[in-house]
Amino acid sequence: IAGTRMACPDMSTEQSILTALSEVKSYKTVAGKELSIALCNSKGKEIMLLEKGTQTATLDMLNGEWNIETINGKALGQSEKVPYIGFNVAEKRVYGNAGCNSISGMLQQEEGVSNSINLDKLAATMMMCANMEVEQQVLAALNIIKTFNSLPDGKMGLYDVDGNLVVTLVKK
Repeated sequence: IAGTRMACPDMSTEQSILTALSEVKSYKTVAGKELSIALCNSKGKEIMLLEKGTQTATLDMLNGEWNIETINGKALGQSEKVPYIGFNVAEKRVYGNAGCNSISGMLQQEEGVSNSINLDKLAATMMMCANMEVEQQVLAALNIIKTFNSLPDGKMGLYDVDGNLVVTLVKK
């Protein structure tokens, strides 16, 4: 383990971290914490817990158009059009296509919660297509979205009130 030689007024935290890292011999997963690992010494004792950090989500991260890749972890079936959702943050509106019909609505946030999202007054045109199953899945999913956060590979996740990943988006 090596570090820069910059001196700071209080070096105790840095020294503690470097000392602990020099003792690491193994790691293990942490029960109940999917995004965490414990670093262990030669006796298997946990000496440091690492948790995957997340970028603080802001509404600007959503701006633009996104293809809907999955709903509840499953790829979408065939539809007339590729389902997508667009976010116009400046105008506080949402638009897109649910697979057959165009959708539009208002984009709102809970005050003080940077990753909250409410797709308010979401409406769809009323055309009939051969396969309406994807459309029904998309509309049902969008109506329960409460938060969002970035995912690996530039994707975006939309979550329900319980924090369950409902929709995975890929930038168009």
